[in-house]
Amino acid sequence: MGLIESANGGTLFLDEVGELSPSMQTKLLRVIQEKQIRRVGDNNIKDVDVRIISATNKDLEAAVEAGDFRQDLYYRLNVIELKIPPLRNRGEDILPLARCFLSDFNEKLGRKITGFNYKTADLLLNYDWPGNIRQLANTIERAVVLSPGPQIMPEDLPEEFHQNITKPSINNGIKPLNTIEKDYIVSVLETLNNNKALTAKKLGMSLATLYRKLKEYDELQNFD
Repeated sequence: MGLIESANGGTLFLDEVGELSPSMQTKLLRVIQEKQIRRVGDNNIKDVDVRIISATNKDLEAAVEAGDFRQDLYYRLNVIELKIPPLRNRGEDILPLARCFLSDFNEKLGRKITGFNYKTADLLLNYDWPGNIRQLANTIERAVVLSPGPQIMPEDLPEEFHQNITKPSINNGIKPLNTIEKDYIVSVLETLNNNKALTAKKLGMSLATLYRKLKEYDELQNFD
């Protein structure tokens, strides 16, 4: 019995559907349209009723235009679309997800780590997360394995977290300090999804000071 038949009457989750080969795309389309399957080497046709949830990190519209993904399959799958922003744009989700992974790996690995040191939490929040959720899960698993406990400390994180400080460049001239400050504050605000209270806390300033600076930068209206 294959995966589709096993999911009969339930839900089948297809991860990285954008990586399907052309022949597999054709087979999947046939299943969705006809609601039937035939086991490998079998002559009998079986009816299946499966709800399909698929995920991809590819731009499927661009893949359709490039001829890499079937247009008819795309529209069959794209009945309800949920776009999830990258983790770097969802700063408020990082620590709750990290705690969830910590609980899971504590149980799986038999550890009793209680949480994250505040400096570790800052490193997690300020990291760019190019690998998104998978990278976060791997990072927490690694920390749980290496940490002597009872908390995850900064040294339990990979080296790239400690190099996540942007070095100033003067190749195109030296910028005034107020310009650098403005760019950094606006960048942090965007990273934290316009959460002014969290931005002020992370920058070590009062909320009133943040509002005053944004007003000075004439940026306040952009974040209301």
